[in-house]
Amino acid sequence: MLLDSASKTLTKDASVTRTFWRYTIPAVVAMMVNGLYQIVDGIFIGHYLGAQGLAAVNLAWPIIGSIIGFGVLIGMGSGSLLSIYRGAGDNTGVQQLMSTSFWLIAILTVVAMTVFVFIALLVWC
Repeated sequence: MLLDSASKTLTKDASVTRTFWRYTIPAVVAMMVNGLYQIVDGIFIGHYLGAQGLAAVNLAWPIIGSIIGFGVLIGMGSGSLLSIYRGAGDNTGVQQLMSTSFWLIAILTVVAMTVFVFIALLVWC
């Protein structure tokens, strides 16, 4: 609770520009680290597994990107609604939203796993 009140004070009293950069810089650094990870991963896979390993990664990447996209879709939408509910002081709405988001992600996970296992079985059999 102390962290929550300190966070409110920092964002409420700070200028918009300062708050923008406070949240933007870590996001940019995280994206740069992710890009660097992919480059280094490609170097190791190319070195140890060769062209077939790189081809496998390139075939799997759109699937991984789709999974990440759906996760971001649910996370960003839930985050926006969460901010609205918290700003309005609607704790019941916050709890319902968190529960709904959790179950939506759980259901999406089960559906994605089922589809991908089915496709893998079709390909390998």
